[in-house]
Amino acid sequence: MRYKLKSLTVNGAFNKIFTRKKSDGSLTIVSDKDFPPGQAVRLVKNGFLVKINQPESAIVIGVVIPTKGNRPYFLGKAKSLVVRQTIKPKYIRIVNDKTLFSGVDITYRYHLGFNELFNKGCNVVICWEDDDWYADNYIETLIEKWEKADRPDIFGIGQSIYYHIITKQYAVFVHRKRASMMATLVTRNVLRSEFDYDCPYLDQELWKSNRGKTFVPGKPICVGIKHGFTNVGGGGHQKKWDRYTIMDLDSNKLKNMVGQDVSFYKLMAIRDNYEITKKSYGKIPIVSVITRVHGDKRPEGFKKNQRSISKMKGDFEQIFIKDKKGMGLYYANSSFQLVLSEIKGKFVYLLDDDDYLVDYDIFNEIKDIQADVIFVRAWIGIRGGGIYPQDNVWEKSPIRGSIGGSCFFVSKEIYFKFIHHFAHERMGDFEFISRVFDSGVKCVWLDKIIVKTFNVSRGRIE
Repeated sequence: MRYKLKSLTVNGAFNKIFTRKKSDGSLTIVSDKDFPPGQAVRLVKNGFLVKINQPESAIVIGVVIPTKGNRPYFLGKAKSLVVRQTIKPKYIRIVNDKTLFSGVDITYRYHLGFNELFNKGCNVVICWEDDDWYADNYIETLIEKWEKADRPDIFGIGQSIYYHIITKQYAVFVHRKRASMMATLVTRNVLRSEFDYDCPYLDQELWKSNRGKTFVPGKPICVGIKHGFTNVGGGGHQKKWDRYTIMDLDSNKLKNMVGQDVSFYKLMAIRDNYEITKKSYGKIPIVSVITRVHGDKRPEGFKKNQRSISKMKGDFEQIFIKDKKGMGLYYANSSFQLVLSEIKGKFVYLLDDDDYLVDYDIFNEIKDIQADVIFVRAWIGIRGGGIYPQDNVWEKSPIRGSIGGSCFFVSKEIYFKFIHHFAHERMGDFEFISRVFDSGVKCVWLDKIIVKTFNVSRGRIE
């Protein structure tokens, strides 16, 4: 097994000390043979190492996501959470088909997904709600615990956490004899059950009629998110519910549960402040250009932006995130997560509303490049103007203050995996791209200036 370092240093066998990065800035990769027997496993468990290049599971895993397609922000987030899993499912079925049901139809959608995925050869199907949160190791943990429990017909987490992002209240329920649908794994045997399409609580029916077991993880790996925007299945979305007994006014408890993903749920609580629109140039976009528009603060800069866009060659799309009220940099840097369901391009490029492109052929130039990240140069008018990434980090690990958000293209998959790390008050671009680089992705460096901006405005009026 191969690992990368999460801590700055770790001690290996024969008193050898490994550092997170080599002298050239590249990532240090270690293996079991670099440590005494069993030490690497302990270092992973304690958070000092992380596994890479994990072998595919011998179990054929399917994921079913029932949705009506009427909450695209949540569905986009659900897709990103699946992409981030340490063990990937072989099949994913998003059940957004039109149905004859006018009300809650989650039982029908699950039944349809189960049938299709088991017919494709899945050994297990994991239920995945489109608006709930799942840890990166959720599937890996569920499969591991299911196998240790002797592979029961139905399996899941015997505890449910429901968090309302508007009222900032939550509840914890313990139910050791069953799991909520959002935290359930099923085998083909559940197809023998009765599926009452009028019932919004399929979990209770399946757990009554199938042999099942549960477990409770040491820390949350699944949180039911409640909001009241629209619903596909059961309840709990109402703001006033006597079962919400724990307050979390500063969102710190939610952050302790979901980590950096707290930025998305804080953003969704004020989602009406944002407007997402898109312009398409061609049929199949090479690049999805993401542009944050800070209200009407920078009209002249935006005119330059649009003039440069009109000169670009190749197929692409430009997706706009308009902040209608001006919520500040933290929310601006979080808002990149709102466009996950809109992205159609092979690559994603971040171009703020006062930045403008100067290389009109760059989209066609990169369309056949096979890479996770393509670094380019930008001229940024700060401290008299300069070229970024600066020479001290060109073809090396990013350094804070030496690279900007318009200095790289990333693949769609990389965007989905890492964009939540952009959600910081300052230097979200560095927080994002440094984590991407440290993950060991394939990088290509094109030494050419493709974009200019005369100000580092950080959302201010021009």
